[in-house]
Amino acid sequence: MMASLDGLQGLLTAPVAPGQRAVRAVIGTVRSDSEIQQLVDLISALRLPGSTFSATQLATGPAIAVGTPSGVRGVIETVDDPCGGIQRLVLSPDVPERMDTDSLAPALHVLSCSVAVAVRDGEATVISGRAGSQAIAVSSLLKTVVFLAVCQSVRDGALSWDAAVVIRADDISVLSGGLTNADVGRSLTVTELSASMLLASDNTALDVLARVVGHHVVDRTLADVLGRDNSTTATTHFRPSGDVFREAWCPAGETETQWRQRALREVAHPRGLDYFLPLAAVDRTMVRLLEEDWTPWDAHAGGADRLLYKGGSAPGVLAASWYAHREGTPVGLSLALNLPRPLVLMEELYVYECARRCAEPMGLLRQPPDAENLAPATAGTCA
Repeated sequence: MMASLDGLQGLLTAPVAPGQRAVRAVIGTVRSDSEIQQLVDLISALRLPGSTFSATQLATGPAIAVGTPSGVRGVIETVDDPCGGIQRLVLSPDVPERMDTDSLAPALHVLSCSVAVAVRDGEATVISGRAGSQAIAVSSLLKTVVFLAVCQSVRDGALSWDAAVVIRADDISVLSGGLTNADVGRSLTVTELSASMLLASDNTALDVLARVVGHHVVDRTLADVLGRDNSTTATTHFRPSGDVFREAWCPAGETETQWRQRALREVAHPRGLDYFLPLAAVDRTMVRLLEEDWTPWDAHAGGADRLLYKGGSAPGVLAASWYAHREGTPVGLSLALNLPRPLVLMEELYVYECARRCAEPMGLLRQPPDAENLAPATAGTCA
């Protein structure tokens, strides 16, 4: 274990961010290029400026102690494979011993950020945090509002779930991780696009569905869920993600690789380049989606009651929302954080672990999160 742990610490503290070759040498197992790249990205997310790494000893064995710019701390442990390489990384943030919905916002304030937390219990919703009822950058949480617009269009008879939509070249969002230029000309149903938008958080699917229902319909739905919370900083007119991302991170003359590096490190929400909602609007949206005839989350319910989850993230933005019914009444938890810098991975894990300890007693963790959450590295085989 020590050799692989030393190798990992070397990658984390190297003066230059490691590439695939350096990571593969430490992992020591046969992995696909995509798996190695996931580890390269994970290490890059841990290495953001202000992070520190040092050897430590736990009751379970040696580990790497991680420090972050905010003071949030954690440890990295490794599970080795039979060949002495790293089979799996275990990242554990240090969180307060006492954690409930009342203490969640104060726990998140240690990140020195703008925070909003919304807790729904039946007919009552309590909003706390420094951002309070103000609009805050929520990134992909806006997709829930677009899906509500789709549901309303289906209910009004203007659209059907099995309607076929042909993907156009101008639909493809930049930095898209789902539908790409290879899908131009492909036909997908509204059901398939909705699942891609909400479960895989595909930005091209977002833009396609907004085009299909009409931006004016999305704007009308935004006005509806905003209600009296409509402010000068809230998103009231839908703008395709492709347009937002191009302005934020994709200057002409640079390569896609350079764009992706910018999209990992450059904070754009202070320039208005994100989607902004007060959490009261997110709460109204999720409660209404609980009552819809169908949602993409239903396929994962396993016969249990419907549970909704959506995450959102961008440099300096982290947001999440969980909603379900408990004894026939809606319960939910939403949070959003805005920082003037990118969050370090251990800080993101700290946020999610604090939220998990609040959401679990509420019955909000019966299914796995969507693609915007992090998954551990998968095991490989010896060479």
